[in-house]
Amino acid sequence: MASVTGPIVLIGPMGCGKSTVGRALSDSLGYDFIDLDSLIEKSLSMSINDMFKIYGESYFRCKEREFLSDCLKCSKAVIATGGGAIMDAKNREAMVKDSICIYLYASVETQYARTAHDNNRPMIAVDDRKGRLSELFAIRDPLYSSISSFKIETDNLDVNEITRLILDKLQG
Repeated sequence: MASVTGPIVLIGPMGCGKSTVGRALSDSLGYDFIDLDSLIEKSLSMSINDMFKIYGESYFRCKEREFLSDCLKCSKAVIATGGGAIMDAKNREAMVKDSICIYLYASVETQYARTAHDNNRPMIAVDDRKGRLSELFAIRDPLYSSISSFKIETDNLDVNEITRLILDKLQG
C-alpha cells in the first residue's frame, strides 16, 4: 500500500472498536498489532484499574506517553490507543507527526451499549456511566477530529465493513 508510511494509529472513544478493528486491519495489511493498554498492563504486570487505584491517573498517563512514543517507532504496526491517549498534547503531536491517525467514531449510545458489562474501565467506574461517557465524548471528540486523517463511523458496521472502509481510504 504505497500511501501508508509509518504506523497506523486508531483513536476514538472506548467501545468504538479500536482493538477489534486493529487486529483485523493489521491482519489485512500484514502489520504488527499493538494494543497500547494491553502492552502497558503486560509490561508493568498490573491492570490499568490497579494503576489508577494505586498510583492515580497521572501515573498511567505518563506510562501511556512513554509506551506510545516507543510504539510510534514501529513503521509497520497498527496501534490501538486508549480513549484518553489524545488528552496529552505531546501524544497528539507525536501521533500527527509520526503516523496516520484514524478516528473510529461511535455515538454515546453505542459506547454505552458496548461497554455496559465491562468493569475494567476506570474512567467510567461511576454510577452514571452513560453521563460520564457523554462528558468524556464532549471533551474528546474535537481532539479526535483535530488529529485524524479521516473518520469512520462505526455505529452500525461490523469489523469487516469497518476494515474495508479503512483499507479503501488508505488506498484512495
